[in-house]
Amino acid sequence: MSEEDNSSDNSKEEDPAFEHIMDLEVKKLEKSEKERLERMNELSSKLQITKENKERAQILDLIGEFSTYAEITTILIDIALEDKYQLCRTKAVSLLADLISEEEVKRTILQTLSDSSQQVRLWSVWALRSIIHDVDVRDILIRKLKFGEVSNRVKLWIIRTLSDLINDEEVMYAFLSLLKSKPNTEMRKLLLYYILQKAENPEITFVLSTHIQNETNKEIRREIVKKLIQLDNEDVNYALERLMKTEKDEETLELLKIKF
Repeated sequence: MSEEDNSSDNSKEEDPAFEHIMDLEVKKLEKSEKERLERMNELSSKLQITKENKERAQILDLIGEFSTYAEITTILIDIALEDKYQLCRTKAVSLLADLISEEEVKRTILQTLSDSSQQVRLWSVWALRSIIHDVDVRDILIRKLKFGEVSNRVKLWIIRTLSDLINDEEVMYAFLSLLKSKPNTEMRKLLLYYILQKAENPEITFVLSTHIQNETNKEIRREIVKKLIQLDNEDVNYALERLMKTEKDEETLELLKIKF
């Protein structure tokens, strides 16, 4: 940098007008932050003294912009775990989702996976998606999928969340186990969408070859056939030959004729 440039910078720093402008900017920022804190405290107080549930839910909508402040995070955690009004618990969980990397928030969301409300559980699964590579989160969601969840809608969300780990053996075993339990058509379609991506795996090939004999939905059978006809495998050939004798869907039969 030249002496002329240094001289210009120094003169700017010593310029009373420049210093005055900088002081004004700092004061504006301080005032803005002070007003934000006052607004936050006002909403926090209203939230804690208001008894009407719908009004409290509306306050939660407004308080969301302050969720990164520690005192608001604490309030949201308490609401997520203990509030009697389902909508408030749901909103609290959705706001905490942005803070899921914090250990206390993660523990809270793992607890709300067992909430009595389907909506709260749905939002809990959604919140965990960004940290699905956490082994503890993965294992808890797998157990929830296999044993602990009664809502098919929540199960679908868990499947979609775990699908980010489709190369993980534990996840694939969970999907195969659920498929064997004969879930509803929507769930079978979703499971097979992910399972078919790994159809070349011999263990998965065997499961698919067995499953196709019992699959009642023609669209699902057709998707399995599309994948299996690409494989050169004794189990596959045997399964497809058997299917060809009983299959009534014309489109599926045309696919089978490609193989045989």
